[in-house]
Amino acid sequence: MHADGAEGRRSAALLGQPLCTDCYDYASHVVWQWFAPDLWRRFTIALHRALAHHLGIPANALSEVATVQYAKVAEFQRRGAVHFHALIRLDGLRTTDGVTEPPGAVTAELLSGLVSEAAGAVQLHVPAVDDQDVARRLVFGRQLDVRVVRSHRPDDDQALTAAQVAGYLAQYSTKTASDDVATTTAHHRRLQATIADLDLRAQVAALGSGHNP
Repeated sequence: MHADGAEGRRSAALLGQPLCTDCYDYASHVVWQWFAPDLWRRFTIALHRALAHHLGIPANALSEVATVQYAKVAEFQRRGAVHFHALIRLDGLRTTDGVTEPPGAVTAELLSGLVSEAAGAVQLHVPAVDDQDVARRLVFGRQLDVRVVRSHRPDDDQALTAAQVAGYLAQYSTKTASDDVATTTAHHRRLQATIADLDLRAQVAALGSGHNP
């Protein structure tokens, strides 16, 4: 039992650590962290356009038919990379008699599909930090998990109830960046050093180009 316990502790210590520290792209990790909110913003724009296209209306006319509501929280994985949990809802507009009527042409399953398509298609091109760096194309990863939320206990194992979603969002929104991230490992010390290095290089590059850092 002692050997099993020691092995378990060693395995736990390796969670969130790169399998090959010399192969891990620390600079891109930091760049992703910085631009992830902008990638999310572009996703919301892509979803807005996809909904309008499905309804056969111009994108700037979607607000006359429906509104898309988001509840989003960011969580840090053990390796220190941020990812998003979000609840996305499509609401209709109130009619003159006060009744809310969501677009009947958009079902929960269809909205789920449009979310997957928008998240898979969106990308963000970011410039190099300096002459020694490379430009990057940022996209969301393959670990996209889109599920329909039901108001009652779903028969589908892949669906979620509203209570489950509320619990998830409450859990993630009350966590801090250090709750599940050990910030004293060699991996995280190298991340911190990379942040400081890229920050200094960006300032030097900005000064050299005549722009304020």
